[in-house]
Amino acid sequence: MAYIFAGLGAAGAFIPLLPTTPFVLLSAACATRGSEALHRRLLEHPRFGPVLRDWEECQAIPLSGKLLSALGLLFAWVMSASRLSMTGQFALAIGFIAVSVYVWSRPFPSSGTRDTSSVDVR
Repeated sequence: MAYIFAGLGAAGAFIPLLPTTPFVLLSAACATRGSEALHRRLLEHPRFGPVLRDWEECQAIPLSGKLLSALGLLFAWVMSASRLSMTGQFALAIGFIAVSVYVWSRPFPSSGTRDTSSVDVR
């Protein structure tokens, strides 16, 4: 499954509306137990590695990720709101607010520099 999610994540970088980040996170989670080699490659990846390591170490989300999440949710709500009833708009807003509260409740990554040459794979 880890390789399938990694492939979907890679495709998401080029296909509009196909998210990249959730599939990369799922791939890393599956690779932790199933493929040590893929897990190491994901953690050493120049773009995704630091974010994945921050998430694995302390479930931290960088400010840019939090802001993009909030903007994405707001954009999705604005685009959907005109097609929904008032009840639907309210329900969607409550769900998006819950997601935003969760995302913003995660800590920020530590600002210290990390040594990427010694990645702990466990």
